[in-house]
Parts: sequence; C-alpha cells; structure tokens
Amino acid sequence: MEEKFLSLLESLRVKQSYVKLFREVVLDVWHGRLKEAKQQVEAQRREVQRLKAKEDKLLDVLIEGTISEETYKDKLAKLKTDAVLTRIDERAWEGDKFDIEAVLDFAEQILTSPAKMWKCANLKQRQQLQSLLFPEGLVWDGEAFANVVTCFVVKHLRQDEVSKLSLVTLTGFEPVLLG
Repeated sequence: MEEKFLSLLESLRVKQSYVKLFREVVLDVWHGRLKEAKQQVEAQRREVQRLKAKEDKLLDVLIEGTISEETYKDKLAKLKTDAVLTRIDERAWEGDKFDIEAVLDFAEQILTSPAKMWKCANLKQRQQLQSLLFPEGLVWDGEAFANVVTCFVVKHLRQDEVSKLSLVTLTGFEPVLLG
C-alpha cells in the first residue's frame, strides 16, 4: 500500500513551468492587494487626522461659548469613537507581515515533489500533507486507491493531464461513413 501511495503522490507532480506561472499569478495578485491595503491605510490615517481637526474645532467652539458643555461632551465622544473605529480599520488593513515568498517556496516543494515531501515528513506532517492533497480523504479498496479527489490547486494545475485523458479514442464508436 505504501508503494501505491507513493506512486499516487508521484502522479500528482505538477510541471515546473506551471508552478512558475502559479507563483507569478499569486505574486501579482498579492502585490495588487498590498497596494490596495497601503492605499486604505493612508485613507484611514487621513480620516484620523480629519477627526482630530474636528475635535480641535469643537473645542474652539466650546471655548467661544457657542455650544454647551453637554453638547461638547456628546460630540467629542462621537468623534473619539469614530477615531478609534478608524484606527481599528487601519490596523486591519495593515494586516500581518506575511512572507509570501516562503509560502510559495513551500508550495513549490509540495507541488513538484509530493512523494519526497512525504518521505521527509513526520507523522503529523504526513497527516497534514495527506489532508491538504486529498481533502475528501482516500479510500483503499485492497488493491488501489479509489475516488481520489485532489485539492483545488493540484486539480487545476494538472488540468492538461485530465484533458489528455478525455481525448482517448472510444472503441466501438467508429464514425458512420456515407457512400
């Protein structure tokens, strides 16, 4: 069974050219989202500055005697709440400092050498790898693995192999020749 499983893992190998393209697409999307996040952080910072300026104007109006202290406190509480919520949004957009290159390097190892990764893994890592590659699990029928469903990435990066299988000539369905 171990040999068949390693053979199954080998059959999941993705061509290096596809992995390279996958990396480029992921990085392109990642950098686009980082750019958007930076713009959002800047917008949130400008909003905090705008709210601070409103607080200052509100204080000036209180000092001039144009509004009551009660109105001042109500409006100040609202501005401070808005400022806190804006800062929370700012931090959410900043997100974690994430090493996307390291993640893609690891993904490349899994995609191009799944059997090698399996052999080098401990029990917990093997369970995680199996769960990643075969999200619906595996069924052993005594001779082979049945109902093999691979993860989204492997399935779609290996789509060319699936397409080749559907091009096999079906015997017994020869074209009818008129004549």
